Amino acid sequence: MDASTARCEVPDSATAARLPAGWYRCVDGPARRWWDGQAWTDHVVVPAPQPVARPTVAHPTARAVALAVGVTLLTFVVVGGLAFFAAANGGEGFSAMTLREFALAVAGTAVITGVVTFIANRRVN
Repeated sequence: MDASTARCEVPDSATAARLPAGWYRCVDGPARRWWDGQAWTDHVVVPAPQPVARPTVAHPTARAVALAVGVTLLTFVVVGGLAFFAAANGGEGFSAMTLREFALAVAGTAVITGVVTFIANRRVN
């Protein structure tokens, strides 16, 4: 916006005589134009736009992933710990399981639980 496009109200002669020099808001927007005490000058200022503050909200996917990872790790620790404790104390059915099979069973259970948690949480949000 410049002086040729900034529209400011022209005061009548009685008002103009009392109107002190200064910056006055233009009719058609936030721009201000300088009144020298007798007439409008070519000096126009336009204020910088103010940034719009947006609230920060965690994306539902990020929350779902965090929850799924947490549940997966918790499941891994709980199921793995219980199975290891049972196998170490002579629990039946665990003695025939190799370490590799044991690790795959625990990891599989944890991953499936995490995926189900992720899907369920995505549907809620």
